[in-house]
Amino acid sequence: MNNRRTDENWDDGESEDELFNEGRQVQQELFTNRSLVTGMILSLISAFFLTAQVILVEYQSEVTNPIQALFIRNCCLFVFVPFISWERDNLYESKDLIANLLFGVFDNCGTGAAYLAIGYLTAADAAANILNKPIPAAILAWIFLGESFDLADSALAVLNGAGLVVISETKVITTDGTTACSPAIGVVLALISLLWLVSMYNTARWLALREREDTCLLAFVSGFVGSFLSSIYLTCTNSWALPSTSRDITISALFGITIILEFNFFLMSIKRTNVLIVAAIRTISIPMTYVFAITVQDQAVSLITFLGVGLTVATSLLISLKAYFSTGRQ
Repeated sequence: MNNRRTDENWDDGESEDELFNEGRQVQQELFTNRSLVTGMILSLISAFFLTAQVILVEYQSEVTNPIQALFIRNCCLFVFVPFISWERDNLYESKDLIANLLFGVFDNCGTGAAYLAIGYLTAADAAANILNKPIPAAILAWIFLGESFDLADSALAVLNGAGLVVISETKVITTDGTTACSPAIGVVLALISLLWLVSMYNTARWLALREREDTCLLAFVSGFVGSFLSSIYLTCTNSWALPSTSRDITISALFGITIILEFNFFLMSIKRTNVLIVAAIRTISIPMTYVFAITVQDQAVSLITFLGVGLTVATSLLISLKAYFSTGRQ
């Protein structure tokens, strides 16, 4: 856990810029020691559970509709409520509470779009777009958080974008050259999901820099926002469909467990290292979902898709390594 300021520290008249800069300095100090390595390990663990979650979403969609899968996901996040630091509520300013709410909105919009995308694409194809977060995250972190983004990063961003275009193109265009409507919808939803989730990453990072983040509170807010909105939709459309068979119940239970574990390890990692490194490490889920699709689901994957996936993952790892070594020298 990060070192927290005491109540007196918050009331000593420091300006917002001073508080933010001090938070950044604390984070920089953490990055130069074992916290950086710990954050990377936590990111890797979260990536494994993220892979399982993406795969299970595909099976869960056979049991219930995507919005109900989102409802189940958000109900699982309420397990974090007992661990919220309620005694710190007087430390939060209005902008911190708004940021927590925005985190929940961004998280649910991104996750909901991702679940809908998997209804039009396979889990592996959707993941190739949705989980390609490092470059977009780096650009937003540079714009809104003032984190570094230089010429080399720009070059990697161009290559990463090219890989994303290649992946998307193979799903939108059929073998006879015509546009496939359903995959095209899936690609659009996946890209929308990517933008929302990148915004969620940077909101969490902003709170971490201010040392105002409470991972359990973030989980609760996200769960509350998502369960509220999804329940309204399911009620208005009369589309509730609870799992009934033992297989369906098992899939739903496994789905819920992976959500809790993935969310926990993700929030723990984002506190210990920057957005870019966390996002890059979690891209390991992309090849992992393809390995599952090929070996278990017997899915055929074209060479050009492999090239696109390779290009996006490689550029993500390169920019992550660059961030790691540049951080280590600070």
